[in-house]
Amino acid sequence: MLSIALRELDTGDIRRAAEKAWVATKKATDALILARTGASPRSTGQTTTNIRQLALGDAQVASMAKDYARRAWDLLTSCVYDGQCEPKESIADDVRATADFIHTARVLATRRSPDRSNVQSDNTHQGKYIPGARSLVYMMDFRDNV
Repeated sequence: MLSIALRELDTGDIRRAAEKAWVATKKATDALILARTGASPRSTGQTTTNIRQLALGDAQVASMAKDYARRAWDLLTSCVYDGQCEPKESIADDVRATADFIHTARVLATRRSPDRSNVQSDNTHQGKYIPGARSLVYMMDFRDNV
């Protein structure tokens, strides 16, 4: 998704670039949640709730959760849904910064969180550390699939 977002940015389609960058953002966040909890969020709302819960007691995830929320507003709500993609330079910077967001998610997915018991899920692995789940993060090609 990120490579598509960057191509769209190069062609000048800022709205489509924002859309693809948002999809990459959400997929990276979902991969982090899966690695930490063993559960894959089923909706954007569940992703938002889960990343907030993971952020409790983990400053690095908390910083990422704030960036996730800002991206949800700037890229998805304002630009994609409402067509408010101004200033274009700001949105373009967010699209490019998606690579950093993905990198952060990947790094955070490879380490155990201090406490995963606060994450709510309907998955049977709720609150358990699943070592194999984090290997899923490595199997993803973050440049093209996220």
